[in-house]
Amino acid sequence: TMLAIAFMLVGTATVQAQDEAMDVTIRQINSIRPSALDSLRTLGETLDPATIQELATPALDGQRVRFTAFVMTNVRNSGLATYRPASSPPIGRVHLFVRDTSAISSGVDGMDLQLVDGDFESTGILNTFPGDVIEVDGVVTPFTGDGGVSMQVSPISVTVTGETFADFGADESILDPVTVTTDEINAVLGDGVTINWDNYERLLGQFVRIEGARVVQRDLGIDDQRPDFDFTSDGGTTRVNMLDMSLRYRNDRNGEYYGSETDGAADDFNVRARDDEYVPPPPGAVINIQGHIVFQGDDPFGVAPIENIAFSLAPFEDSDVVITESPPIVSLPSSPDFVPGADAVDVTFDASADVNSGRSLDTVELFFYTSSNADTTAATAVSDDGLTYTFSIPGAADGDFVTYFALATDNTGATSETEDVVYRVLADGINELIDIQETVDGQPGFGPFTGITTDMDVTVTIQSDPATSGLVSAQDKEGLDAWSGIFLAGDGLGDLAQGDVIRITNAEVEERFDVTQLTNITFETVSTGGETLGYKTVTTDILQDGAIAEAHEGMLLRFESPVITSIERFGEWGFSTDGTEENAVLADDQSDGLPGDFNETVLAQFQRLEFLQGIWWFSFGNFKLVPESPADAGAVINVSIDEDSELPNQIALDQNYPNPFNPVTRIAYTVPQLTDVRLSVYDVLGREVAVLVNGQLAAGTYEASFNASTLSSGLYVYRLEAGTQTLVRTMTVLK
Repeated sequence: TMLAIAFMLVGTATVQAQDEAMDVTIRQINSIRPSALDSLRTLGETLDPATIQELATPALDGQRVRFTAFVMTNVRNSGLATYRPASSPPIGRVHLFVRDTSAISSGVDGMDLQLVDGDFESTGILNTFPGDVIEVDGVVTPFTGDGGVSMQVSPISVTVTGETFADFGADESILDPVTVTTDEINAVLGDGVTINWDNYERLLGQFVRIEGARVVQRDLGIDDQRPDFDFTSDGGTTRVNMLDMSLRYRNDRNGEYYGSETDGAADDFNVRARDDEYVPPPPGAVINIQGHIVFQGDDPFGVAPIENIAFSLAPFEDSDVVITESPPIVSLPSSPDFVPGADAVDVTFDASADVNSGRSLDTVELFFYTSSNADTTAATAVSDDGLTYTFSIPGAADGDFVTYFALATDNTGATSETEDVVYRVLADGINELIDIQETVDGQPGFGPFTGITTDMDVTVTIQSDPATSGLVSAQDKEGLDAWSGIFLAGDGLGDLAQGDVIRITNAEVEERFDVTQLTNITFETVSTGGETLGYKTVTTDILQDGAIAEAHEGMLLRFESPVITSIERFGEWGFSTDGTEENAVLADDQSDGLPGDFNETVLAQFQRLEFLQGIWWFSFGNFKLVPESPADAGAVINVSIDEDSELPNQIALDQNYPNPFNPVTRIAYTVPQLTDVRLSVYDVLGREVAVLVNGQLAAGTYEASFNASTLSSGLYVYRLEAGTQTLVRTMTVLK
């Protein structure tokens, strides 16, 4: 029967119809199949991210569970969700960690877990504080993006019981971290590290502490305002990376997040002030660090030979990282808040020795070079108070990028070197968009004037259709040259229309989620109702070069005869002009003029369109095309698989996404040849509740949408029959 098939797939734990939650411990939630764990231990360098994700998915994936736990982290420190001030609420989810109350009798190993709540304004989770006892009813929903398997439960409800650990006969030590070393967390693999699979279930989500660790390297987050550092407790043999899940350890939320003054919410989150950036400890510093272990797929320094497959540690409180011994501490040298001309530029920074360790400064220097003179020049800084140092960088040639960094050495020979800071010399000021957009090395990154408000004299044509997309992009070169586009944002732009020409005389240069834009703009209208400069026709293969992709940010691009290579989550899809996955880029439904299900209802994998056009932008680590309306996607000219593509050779049925869902989900499937296909849905009693596909289909990959708005919460089975072959999977409706 269908019921028996469902049980075979997900185990006897699903005997309940999932209208009722299973009472479990967090240790059970964190458990994976023993055979899978054996494979993770033994396969070593032959593993790949996809296989690891499959093996590390928990046995209770998709199941509704119930448990009682102590709150371990302050929910108001949660900072992973993107801030979208126009949305309600302006963030989509919160993250916090909890520890099962049964850890009192059964030990803490494997008893910590992350809750990720997308309905946090109604579940009650905002009313919790560390030490509180909560009862959680939710669904096991591990996130498998970016190579990791972030173990998590999505709450349906959270009940704050009013109790604490004392009511369970425990003292405050039940909330303490477990002291470990970096080699217990990550193990050696080739020339780098990977997860220590022997400790996977024990440490996943665990609150741990590492004492006497030494910082190996750091990234101050200049380009994206997300600082990073990694550390070791065994002399560098193994390392662990700090993951900035907390608002206290990232700077891209400073002064603006849920609960900040900008949206007037009553429950303030612990966002850092705009002038209070987090600075990670310098390389060579000795630290005590504590936080929760996560498998997020985060490896900023490339220390994992299998991409992104390493444990990270997420501190939540300021006190979770304490420097016990340090080389000189040097602040990032200042950058000019104006457009430099021919005159010298004064630069300041702070430098100090670790006096608690009996150290003193020996030398404090600053080095600089320019794009027309690559020779590094050293200049000794001067200081009146022994803390703040100032020196002058001589004037450079017009158009030069000037790169500089500080270096301090103490009396023990320990040194600290800052990251590079860059400015650009423009004798006539900013008078074209390339002055703002071009980066020092031509690669993706911030332009030289990010963060300053300055006069300029730039005349641009509005290229986008703001009334349709809600986005304002402009260009200033009729020849559609590289570096000639930019996004405009802020008040005063509401009356602008496609084809208008404006002269910008003052603006703030801002990086918003790694997209350069001008905001707080002062401008005058030169003309209205004119023609745009048109779209620049390109191919997707050239945009695989990050330098070319960066140089076209903010421009209108057009692609002729693209093939849809994939249908992605979150309204995105992949496409390429040569039909290959290797040369594909992403498109995004960011425009107000595109329906949220455009990629699902209008597009399909392997379609070839007459054209695809839109604004070129960047978000979440990828360059993307943003069509402004459905008219920016041409008609389908070939709905079959491209002649040069490899035909599927077997039937396949993918896991539905999202899962759990309410009320709509998507099911992708593949058939290898022309055949009769039936895709149907059954409840756990074997009753057919829907037929999604019933007819003859050619070889290819397809996607069906399933709307469960008339069905109750619970477990359902979907079945694909293609010719003589049958595949079955389960999914969960959660209302």
